[in-house]
Amino acid sequence: MILTFFLIYQVAVEEFRHSGVIIQSVKAGKNKAEVRWSKVEGTEGYVIQYAVRSGFRGAKEITVKSSTATAKTLRKLTGKKTYDIRVKAYRIVEGRTAKQTSSAFFLA
Repeated sequence: MILTFFLIYQVAVEEFRHSGVIIQSVKAGKNKAEVRWSKVEGTEGYVIQYAVRSGFRGAKEITVKSSTATAKTLRKLTGKKTYDIRVKAYRIVEGRTAKQTSSAFFLA
């Protein structure tokens, strides 16, 4: 029984992880940036990570809990800085959260 549950979870997660989000555009404004991405089927929401440092050390994370959302405005950004932005889709499978491993990456 436990092995069957594990295999169902693994198959569902692996299929989901390889369907990547594509960042359509990033429009920078004064201390803000609007991020638009492509919709992923079967997702429950999206996680946006952004950081000033490459490698995403100390990155801030915003969770968008809508499967139909394709845009989000990042606020309270520091002016004249370059931000690394990536978007991951997430899905809840058997009570566990599965995030995509290969996510979009964009410099803004």
